Amino acid sequence: MGRKKRRGRTKFYQIQPHRKSQAPANFETIEHYVRHLDRPGQRDQFVNVLKEVPAPGDIPSSIAGYHGTYTLQHCWRVPDPSRKEFYQHLRNPQNLHRRLFHGTKEWAVPYIVLQSFKLPRHSGMFGKAVYLTPDIMKAVGFTNSRRPMIFVAEAVLGRVETMAAGQRDLDQISADAAGFDTAHGKSGSTMTWSRPLIFSEYAVYDPTRICIRYLLEYGSSL
Repeated sequence: MGRKKRRGRTKFYQIQPHRKSQAPANFETIEHYVRHLDRPGQRDQFVNVLKEVPAPGDIPSSIAGYHGTYTLQHCWRVPDPSRKEFYQHLRNPQNLHRRLFHGTKEWAVPYIVLQSFKLPRHSGMFGKAVYLTPDIMKAVGFTNSRRPMIFVAEAVLGRVETMAAGQRDLDQISADAAGFDTAHGKSGSTMTWSRPLIFSEYAVYDPTRICIRYLLEYGSSL
């Protein structure tokens, strides 16, 4: 294990980099993201839990986007710690089951890998939920990065409500009281603050309805 360095009086630690001779084979490709981890053992756990695999056939190898053409660089399989709860939702054949994408900021990548999705503190367009999309370009755009990291997840959406417009005060309790599990922002018809959505998205209020399958890393040509 790497040398530990105390951060003031906090009980947490920052894990110092390993020597290359100690690093797992896939370490160098995700070094950029490991620096955000600060608890003992998280660094090793994050690196070792990912297994690089060939990308599934339905994953695009290149995308034309905001920073030129994005080319798929790596695909890792992610063992989601919430998988057991997810399969309980999957047993209900009436639940809508979709493969969707989630783009996030780089600092959040290792925490999502280690802890799965959590409800955010701040509200999005449809309140406090995990936001997924069938359109990978929307996921890429949310990262605002030349090296976007995209999660591929399966979601059991349950009762889906197609929204006429944004509603920022929603959360898991209010959505359940209104009779739905997931809010659907439909491209071309659901209104944002000034115009219809360009890309569809789903706001899932129960994170156990989502199971992460892969983590993708794309690189921009610019």
